[in-house]
Amino acid sequence: DAFFRRALDTSTYPEATFALSQPVDVSMLGESADPVTVSATGTLTLHGVSRPVVAVLDAQRTPTGVEVVGGISVTLSDFGLTAPDLGWVVVDPTGTVEVRLLVGR
Repeated sequence: DAFFRRALDTSTYPEATFALSQPVDVSMLGESADPVTVSATGTLTLHGVSRPVVAVLDAQRTPTGVEVVGGISVTLSDFGLTAPDLGWVVVDPTGTVEVRLLVGR
């Protein structure tokens, strides 16, 4: 874990952010408990580099509001990062930033 924090330089860049560029329409949720898939267009900032991205999210009503889960596919080099190579383990140069959001009523 500490190795990956160093590889991501989290002491200099302790936060990653995702900012929506437009509202996400979840009106199709209605009162149903069935999940719906939506796309959220925005900007991901990671390691001080901002890139436009699309997050694919599943939204579902819960007894207390709405739960949204999904991910944003990333290529580390797009954000000025190099996938670590420890010799005995090699990290894939692509990955997913996972998202979980709980929205209360």
